[in-house]
Amino acid sequence: TPIIGPDDVRMVAVDALLFDEANANVMPPDEYEQLVINIRDHGMVQPILIKAFSGDRFEVVDGEHRAKAAKEVGLTHILGVVWNGTDGMRKLFSLSMNKLRGDPDLGRVQAILGMLNADGWTVDEMLVSDSGG
Repeated sequence: TPIIGPDDVRMVAVDALLFDEANANVMPPDEYEQLVINIRDHGMVQPILIKAFSGDRFEVVDGEHRAKAAKEVGLTHILGVVWNGTDGMRKLFSLSMNKLRGDPDLGRVQAILGMLNADGWTVDEMLVSDSGG
């Protein structure tokens, strides 16, 4: 299990974030607007989870809607926690976080699971337990 240390928490430029076009988490427009209002009124109070990509660029693992809302209200930098799992682990982790909040787009979930299977992941490896294992 990757451990996150104090050096893995940093301010990142919103413009340096890469968003996963296959993100299976869908947020209804009215909920997204509430998120924008909340971040505008209270700031970004929860860091996003990111994975180093290249140079100062990061892939968003969890928190895409928060990051986009932060940019929409004019924030240029937000708090990110760097997570160093593999690409397959990132996709699985993203799906498991979506299970905890939001409504997944089942077609996108199926496509991601298909990609993971094509990359050699077994069904047992893709099972996400409620204990985070």
